[in-house]
Order: sequence, then structure tokens, then C-alpha cells
Amino acid sequence: MTATQNEIQLLIECCICCDYLTDVRETPCCHQLFCLSCIKSWLQQSAHNCPRCRSSALTEQTLTKNVVIQRFVDNLQFDCPHKLQGCPA
Repeated sequence: MTATQNEIQLLIECCICCDYLTDVRETPCCHQLFCLSCIKSWLQQSAHNCPRCRSSALTEQTLTKNVVIQRFVDNLQFDCPHKLQGCPA
């Protein structure tokens, strides 16, 4: 079974900022992945509900670091979307 590019992108994308995950954290309720900075901001502004499943009692301490996904994201090679226009990044 092969994962499509869209499936991989959904796996490594934060559903708050819609960018690639950084400092990956996983929720205990629905196992959704978020950037640490995104989920911290969310928790400061919300009633400690999960942004994905709305489960309550979510805190920074209940989040776990997902080392496997973080390594995967860190090892990916990304080209700038403007590479064809000459961007060197």
C-alpha cells in the first residue's frame, strides 16, 4: 500500500496554521498533530478544548511529543513553490 502525496501532506501539516509541522505535539484525545507554538496559542485562547475533536481538559502537559513524525518532517527536502520562477530556496 502506497501513501499518496496528498495523504502524506495531510499527515505532516498542522491543522491550525496549515503549514508543515514544527516541534510536533500530539493530543491524547484524537491523536491529532500540531505545531507546539500553534497548540500553545490555541490553548491560551480557548477553553482548553481540542481544536480537532473539541474534547475538553486539554493542556500543554497532556500533549506528547511525536518524535517519529518530527524526524520524518526534519528529513524531508522541500523546494520553494517559486523555484520555477528562479527562487534559489
